[in-house]
Amino acid sequence: AALAIAAFPGTSVANQADSSTASPHILQSIDETKLVTISGSTHRLAVAEFDQGAVSDDLSMPHMHLALQRSPEQEKALQTYIRELSDSSSPNYHKWLTAEELGNRFGPAQQDIDTVVYWLGSHGFQVNHVSKSGLTVDISGTAGQIREAFHTEIHNYTVKGEKHIANSSNVKIPAALVNVVSGFPSLNDFMPKPAITKPKSAFSFPCTGCPDGFDGAEQYDIAPPDFATIYNVTP
Repeated sequence: AALAIAAFPGTSVANQADSSTASPHILQSIDETKLVTISGSTHRLAVAEFDQGAVSDDLSMPHMHLALQRSPEQEKALQTYIRELSDSSSPNYHKWLTAEELGNRFGPAQQDIDTVVYWLGSHGFQVNHVSKSGLTVDISGTAGQIREAFHTEIHNYTVKGEKHIANSSNVKIPAALVNVVSGFPSLNDFMPKPAITKPKSAFSFPCTGCPDGFDGAEQYDIAPPDFATIYNVTP
């Protein structure tokens, strides 16, 4: 069924910056039967080999972050502005933007944000917060609501003895939202791991006359405040 949201008034969300100067990009009624798949929205380990079946529909999924996006024209203008920040000949030199200013000048139109928020509410999600930049909507809901609104099931997975949950297929959204909604950064609890490792000897040095138990290969890590003290850059 089509959801005629354009006529819905007064949907502004608290904590959102003043209305963006951007033009609206959701120009059609939302038709839940016309869907677009967001490619690459499934974790690489959410595969049949590790699949333990769907979670319960009532599984609570708090604070999911739905990402919105700028138009190509806005992104181009923002990149130009970023370059001008470091150009001493530019009138924008060192004119840094607050999060609110970023949202006002380069974020989605407030009308589009309101439309997305209302659509989420129509599927039962609780909208907790819209970021000041207008690019993230913090929502809470259940696995059943994710399945119903985004057309993907949340499954249990066991990988190397560790239990995880993740969406089992790519997210789908109504075609009317595709110019504004880019999807979820993740719908899983697979935590990222560092790709770089350093040998233990990186900060080691030989020691003579040290206390018993010091093997000469002890590691001394330098944190930013240590660097500031050593090189006297704090002032």
